[in-house]
Amino acid sequence: MKQKLKKMILKLSISYRQVAVFSSSLNNSFNEWTDEHFEQGFSFRPGAVSFDTLEDGEFEIKIIQKKQFRTKNSNEIIRIIRVPFNVNGTIEVGSINQTKAINLEKGDYTIYYCLF
Repeated sequence: MKQKLKKMILKLSISYRQVAVFSSSLNNSFNEWTDEHFEQGFSFRPGAVSFDTLEDGEFEIKIIQKKQFRTKNSNEIIRIIRVPFNVNGTIEVGSINQTKAINLEKGDYTIYYCLF
């Protein structure tokens, strides 16, 4: 049985202005980007989503599993994107140079990407 994730903070070096969330079972983990994807701020396909971070560098990524999305800092959000995401096992979060594997229970999730 997989342990429930409550909260995790990752410190990652982001390159190519993207942070990705993808199923570990995918062969091609990182999405291709078109001009339309850059305009909307993300690239999505089943099993993988990549978000534009607007710049490269060191980022702190907070992963919080909860039933309802709320943030106390809503006036500080530069960008917020919501996408559906189905988990069938292990996912990975990170960038081209570095990812972190996370075990989640199988099911349908919603990812809220907030850039502060």
